[in-house]
Amino acid sequence: EEIRAKRYWNQLKEVKFKLLVHNLDRSIKVMIVIKMRISTEPKDILWR
Repeated sequence: EEIRAKRYWNQLKEVKFKLLVHNLDRSIKVMIVIKMRISTEPKDILWR
């Protein structure tokens, strides 16, 4: 992706913001996958 900010500090803020959004998006996807996996497991399995 392209950085739009001209000044260094604004570029730094933009990169941090993009990283934050990326990490949030990734964590949400992981939580959805885990919930889907748990919801498809049979309920009557006995763990030993």
